[in-house]
Amino acid sequence: MPINKPQGKILQNELRFIIQRYLYGKATEKESAFLDRYYHYFDRNQNVTDTLTVEQKDTLRNDMRQKISEQIQHRRSILYTIIKNSKRIAVAAALVALIFSSVYVYMNQSGQERVPVADVQPGSNKAVLQLADGSTILLDSAGANQHLASQDQVNISLKNGHLAYEGASDKMLYNTMSTPGEAIIS
Repeated sequence: MPINKPQGKILQNELRFIIQRYLYGKATEKESAFLDRYYHYFDRNQNVTDTLTVEQKDTLRNDMRQKISEQIQHRRSILYTIIKNSKRIAVAAALVALIFSSVYVYMNQSGQERVPVADVQPGSNKAVLQLADGSTILLDSAGANQHLASQDQVNISLKNGHLAYEGASDKMLYNTMSTPGEAIIS
């Protein structure tokens, strides 16, 4: 398609389309050749604007500046919109993550009974064994390998620093070992 002179509105729209394709690397060989010929037309005919009056040249210059400014503003507004939407998406994602994690924690703890924790004071370096009948034995004063007590056919002794229960009983008896806050004298 030979180029003699740019023509009208249709050519402007087609030219914009071809230039965009060329800039994005998607122009065909035919379109690239067309742009080369179009460029060389203005190169050969440098006096294209010489036929315009000063007023027309000023109008052309102002129109070109306005179009360039509009394109810059348009691209800035697109960029601003993308950034603005990205922030909103990030906030929404954070809220969704917070909600899901809260629901997960709630669902996993809702079946458990919450027991208040008592304030436990540190004990002493003394160990005391309280038997099921309420009597106490101070383990620190007991000697190694010593018989401590008998409960319902079960013998309790201290062997090599460990409590040992020997025997069998039909009853379930609970003994408690503790380290009291103050020393006990028995």
